[in-house]
Amino acid sequence: MEIKINIKKRYFQILLIVFLIGIFSFYVTGYHAGSFDPNAPNHELLQIIDQNGVSIDQDEDGVIDKANNAGNIFIRWGRTTCPMNTELIYDGLVAGGHYQHSGGGSNTLCLSKNPTWLNYDDGSQNGNLLYGTEYQTNPSFGLEVFNSLYDFDAPCAVCLVEAPFFMHPGSKECPSGWTVLYEGYLMSEHFTYQKSETVCVDKEAESIAGSGTNSNGNLWYPTEAECGSLPCSSEGYVQDREITCSVCVKN
Repeated sequence: MEIKINIKKRYFQILLIVFLIGIFSFYVTGYHAGSFDPNAPNHELLQIIDQNGVSIDQDEDGVIDKANNAGNIFIRWGRTTCPMNTELIYDGLVAGGHYQHSGGGSNTLCLSKNPTWLNYDDGSQNGNLLYGTEYQTNPSFGLEVFNSLYDFDAPCAVCLVEAPFFMHPGSKECPSGWTVLYEGYLMSEHFTYQKSETVCVDKEAESIAGSGTNSNGNLWYPTEAECGSLPCSSEGYVQDREITCSVCVKN
């Protein structure tokens, strides 16, 4: 019995020694053979923790600057540039499903102007089909400011902004504490065509150079208010009036 007790004591003594050696090695060598100071300021600790090439910006007091480490992506529909204080990632071509097709995608894309490929077959399999987007803004559909864009193809710009943002449908202004990045009009497919995404098209929309042929495909029409379940009043929505929008960023 005494021999068994001594063996157990010896076993736990060995475990304790191994544990203490591990703790000692931890403080001597640090993480990944780097210097580790448990009393180091935040920027030193984060330098040790950040071993994966991720940049962590901080101020002079070692406080993480979250704004410089976060980015939010938005699309400026109808333009090739981004608003002030935002960064252009790329400008592209607006594309979506055909206005007469019952299937395919319903979302609107900002398509690259410089496609690259993986495996492909140039035969016509007629699976999902993608078309460029044309402005349908002749005088019959209001918005005189867009008349000159009729049948032209629409561009887009993918932009980076540091702060949170949202699209504010129904108003060209932003709530208190938010700043307008751009303002415009809600646009989508005609109500008798296949459904498509409603987007906020810049009030100073541009067209793609060299376009203008009436090819149809994916189409953008101004969006009008229909009173009823949508409440209308002298200070609210008005029957058949084109609805505005804005893209807002947090101050």
